[in-house]
Amino acid sequence: TEQADDPYSFRDPTEVDLTIADNLGEFLEAEIERNPMLAESVYLQFGVGSLGNALMGELSGIDFADRDVVYFGEVFQDGLLDALDSGLLAGASATSLALSAEGQERLFDGIDRYADDVVLRPADVSNNAALIERFGVVGVNSAVDVDLYGNANATHIGGTDVVSGIGGGGDFNRNCRLGIIALPSTAAGGEISRIVPQVPHVDHTEHDHSVIVTEHGVADLRGLSPDERMAALIEVADPAFRDD
Repeated sequence: TEQADDPYSFRDPTEVDLTIADNLGEFLEAEIERNPMLAESVYLQFGVGSLGNALMGELSGIDFADRDVVYFGEVFQDGLLDALDSGLLAGASATSLALSAEGQERLFDGIDRYADDVVLRPADVSNNAALIERFGVVGVNSAVDVDLYGNANATHIGGTDVVSGIGGGGDFNRNCRLGIIALPSTAAGGEISRIVPQVPHVDHTEHDHSVIVTEHGVADLRGLSPDERMAALIEVADPAFRDD
């Protein structure tokens, strides 16, 4: 068909988004140097949305040295066009497009060039547990809130109001070699903490991901006891809520 798909609307990145992206970039750059799984290649996945798109923009600031960098995810967003245009990505695999109107125009205007580097696969391939694990994917997704045990709620505000479906977040969080949850530390203009004592709804358990990133830092939960995990998560909460 010649008819364009409905475009996806991305909001402009906020200062909080950009700070989260900076924190994620610093963590990934350090992880690349210390983690033998990432010695030769880096496979990345980002959740769909404005924050995920902003996080993709940070990739250009990371020194991947001579490693192949490949996107193996579920959704292809505008930020991946920038990464391909800059030569950062060796390729991108997804199952669907979530492009803005401008992103659609960029893709189809350069379709012959992008077709060399981009492949869309059926969801049973793009989200296949064995492939996600085999490639050692580093998965970056978001959540409504995260509790002090490390459980994440990705779908229900207050435990009752559905804000979104779970999408492919469960496929990647549970099966990727390194699962990362990135989210702002507050909601409602700073009135509500998104780091909470106990989430009202669990989509991703504490065993499904290893790292939590907010604008206040990175909580690397690997190898920590429950008390240590709690202390690390409090450190990435907003200062206004830490004492509580």
